[in-house]
Amino acid sequence: MIENSLDTRVFPFFNKQGTEYIYSGLSGLILEYDELVKEAVSESGKASDEIYDYIFSDPFVNTDFTFFEEEPFIDTLTIFTTNQCNLNCSYCFEKVNQIDKSLRMDIKTFRDGINFFISNFTYDSVINIAFFGGEPLLNFHFMKEAVDFLEEIEKRNKVKFTYCVTTNGTLLNQKEIADFLISNDFNVTISIDGNQKEHDKNRHFLNGNGSYQMITQNVKELSKYMDITARTTITSPHTDFVALYEDLHSTGVKGIILDFVSAKDKYKKEDYEALAENLKAFADYCIDNIKQKKVIRIKNFLETLHSIHYGSRNGPKYFPCEAGVSYYSLVPGGDIYPCHRFNNVKEYWYGNIYESFNNDRRREFSSSHMVFVRNAGKCMDCWAKYLCGGTCYNAAYYSEGDSILNSEIHCDFKREIIKSCLYIYASLNENDRVFLDNIL
Repeated sequence: MIENSLDTRVFPFFNKQGTEYIYSGLSGLILEYDELVKEAVSESGKASDEIYDYIFSDPFVNTDFTFFEEEPFIDTLTIFTTNQCNLNCSYCFEKVNQIDKSLRMDIKTFRDGINFFISNFTYDSVINIAFFGGEPLLNFHFMKEAVDFLEEIEKRNKVKFTYCVTTNGTLLNQKEIADFLISNDFNVTISIDGNQKEHDKNRHFLNGNGSYQMITQNVKELSKYMDITARTTITSPHTDFVALYEDLHSTGVKGIILDFVSAKDKYKKEDYEALAENLKAFADYCIDNIKQKKVIRIKNFLETLHSIHYGSRNGPKYFPCEAGVSYYSLVPGGDIYPCHRFNNVKEYWYGNIYESFNNDRRREFSSSHMVFVRNAGKCMDCWAKYLCGGTCYNAAYYSEGDSILNSEIHCDFKREIIKSCLYIYASLNENDRVFLDNIL
């Protein structure tokens, strides 16, 4: 890798063929790192107006974000279907948040919640309902009632509901559940952490037995009828991502979402070097497959490649996610939070459907967590900011004690993925990149 000592807002790198490029974290453009560009980077005063704009023009700093002053908008509502779970995962956020395991969503609270959001929030023609837990399928009867109610709402309002569920997969062998998910066109995400050894180490039943065999058997059967996504928590920077992908792909999952475990531990230099090396090996694996017309469907990579393809000018990331922007969480009892991971964390309580919604708190949270001001302004000096948007709020809260800061581990993980995606993109020719036109 080229030593980047000139300006932290630009990132120089090689592609697989050995050609030098530079990515501007200001304009979102990739330029070949020729002598003209090198001179502009080292002495910007000597750059022509055109080259200067390509590298140093940032049209986003003074953007007027009117949504801060507007009424709240929603496109995804996560429903805490139940706080109960039949697994005892080592890194479960419910333990950290001290959530009452006995609480379950009931149909009355759900109906009142949907009516509250439709009456007090703006929305487009589609709202996604995400059933979450705990293990949401433990409250399957409620899920059926909820979908029946939403079908009635669709008839009376100009809105359509789509459905997704995040599940540990242990109950998918029940025919009634499988038929329900298929017939209602659910997007199903399974929590599964790679191979059996890694998975069973962290995701086991209450009696201590591993869950891998049951889950993978259920996934293989259900994947015959619908696409299934795996949500995988990375617990070690020494993870072999190629082996991880192939292990998960062999179970029948169609796509993968990678998430790094929230931890207070600090990694050593050799840990970060291992992470970078393993992601570089995975990037080479992606390039080889793409050139054979095979797309490696890991969401973190595909979303970043898509952003690079269209340029951050067409959609820079001001936030790491849509929490508090268009995404909210409703829990048993009617409390509202900007993110499901903040369930029962008082600092992030936005109100209750039986009282009111604190729109001022929403505005304050969003305005103070934009990438421009995040982490005491340090994000502004990072070349990756508009492809990143900052780290997960909950990971920052857990590791640093404040969501406005950045989780160091998550920051390095996201930055290394972005580096890998730049390497992949610059190593592909125009024909190779065609798949990015319609990948999302």
